[in-house]
Amino acid sequence: MPKYKLTYFDAKGIGEGIRMILSFMGADWEEVRVEFPHSPTSPWQKMKADVKYYKLPILEIDGTFTDFVVALQQAYHQRKEPGLNEAEKAETMKPLIEEAIPHYFKIYDDSIKENNGYLAIGKLTWVDFYVIGFIDTIHVVTGVKIFDEYHNLNALKNKIYSIENIKKWIDQQP
Repeated sequence: MPKYKLTYFDAKGIGEGIRMILSFMGADWEEVRVEFPHSPTSPWQKMKADVKYYKLPILEIDGTFTDFVVALQQAYHQRKEPGLNEAEKAETMKPLIEEAIPHYFKIYDDSIKENNGYLAIGKLTWVDFYVIGFIDTIHVVTGVKIFDEYHNLNALKNKIYSIENIKKWIDQQP
């Protein structure tokens, strides 16, 4: 089995789904957590020049780098822009909270209902890990309680979190 090394920021974000997949696989993996990028002392300030597309996560497989470019990362970029007051920040989040989340999460919730409790093809796939792993970050940034509002997503989360290797990951994560 290959050796994996995940490099991502010290946050769940889009890295969490990858962590869950590696844990689910029972893979031999390690991770490098990088201090949040907005800190001037963050190692990311020096690292990013050597990272294709200037983006994390990076998954190294047996020493070979794989870059992840994710549309969600672009659409859901940090809202903590310098110079914005709280009202302006809230205004920038409105389209996400009032339009994107209700639209897309209803689709996800309905897909789970139609696919035997999973997001696609009626069985567990990487998409399930990815979406469930990212929802916590959406909740932290927006305050929207996704799992309270979308019961099929909540059932899928509970199903994934009950997998033995995922339980182990959750118990040991920083």
